[in-house]
Amino acid sequence: MSTRSWLRLIPVACVLALVACGKDPLAVSLKIGPASVAITNPAGDTHTLAMAADGAVTLDNNPLFKVSKAGRITVYEKLNFRLLKDDSVLVNGQATNVGIRGNGTFVMDGADQLSFTSKGEISGLLMRDIDHPMIKAGATLTYTGSPEVRRAMMFALSVVLTRGEQMPAPPTPAP
Repeated sequence: MSTRSWLRLIPVACVLALVACGKDPLAVSLKIGPASVAITNPAGDTHTLAMAADGAVTLDNNPLFKVSKAGRITVYEKLNFRLLKDDSVLVNGQATNVGIRGNGTFVMDGADQLSFTSKGEISGLLMRDIDHPMIKAGATLTYTGSPEVRRAMMFALSVVLTRGEQMPAPPTPAP
């Protein structure tokens, strides 16, 4: 085998070594912390999407899911979301048309749709014609939290925005 052939095998060997050691080469590392997005619809109704220091996410104080530092969200053990290093998002292991950039920008079909302004607002093309049961076109979204947590919070918001109606209902408590 030539030297050139051996050099081509080095990246493959490195990836295999990482996988064998339990390190996922595709895994992202998210900064998790307390943050919130205040949602004010044009009609005046409001909602709050909040993330606790441990990544637990609530909507209007109702538990939804947890964001992990490894970029994973599981919704009632039925929907699994995963943010990868290349900014793409998988749902139940399948590629999607959405992603979250390192700065927290939400991308759909390769185009920036939502991003953070210097004043903490979240704005973009998606807000003009959003069709969501909770967030109406023209709503104002205001972020509160550290800049390092923006990506994790946008990941949580993207799950709510893109899967809201399709999210399974929470399990009903046993009587």
